[in-house]
Parts: sequence; structure tokens; C-alpha cells
Amino acid sequence: MIDRRPRQLTEEQQKALSSLARQVVVQCEFRRVSALLAAALAEVAVLRGILPICSYCKNIRHDDGYWKSVEHYIGTHSNAQLSHGICPKCLEKHFPGASAKRIATDKT
Repeated sequence: MIDRRPRQLTEEQQKALSSLARQVVVQCEFRRVSALLAAALAEVAVLRGILPICSYCKNIRHDDGYWKSVEHYIGTHSNAQLSHGICPKCLEKHFPGASAKRIATDKT
């Protein structure tokens, strides 16, 4: 059953309600700031994932402003081990005829 008669709050109840209201406002502000910080952190993560790379020589700029090879950068920033090879397209571009010689050698 619902009591529909208006009542008066005691001074202690008013203080408790006022305190609760302040806590709600603080929690709402914490939630808003937390969301802003999460968005900023996500943006920083994206920016950290971007590597400044030279469009000509493909060297990567380090935080200290110096440019190093991709191999050097990956070697100092990960546990990855690199192996080198030449893809068929680059083989034909930089060593024309080498792929034809290799095919001829492989057939013998």
C-alpha cells in the first residue's frame, strides 16, 4: 500500500538527503571525467601506433629525432627476428632476367 499523505523530513533526514545528492553529483562527474580520460587514452594508443616513416628511403624517425632503418627500429622495439628476401616483383625490377636464369638453372 502506498502512503499518499505528504510528510515532513526531520533535520537529520534532510542532511542525509543533501549528502546523498552531493554524492550523486560527484559520481556523475567522476563518470564524465572517466569517459573523457578513456577517450584520450584510446587516442594516445592510436598515436603511439603511428610510425613516422620516410616515403623515400623507408627509415623510421625515433622519439629522439634520429632516423633509423626499419630493421633497426623493429629490432630495438620488439623481440622479432627478421629475415630478408626479395619478392618476385622486386627481383624482376632490380635484377631483370635473374628469375629467368634461376628457372633455367632449376630445370637442369
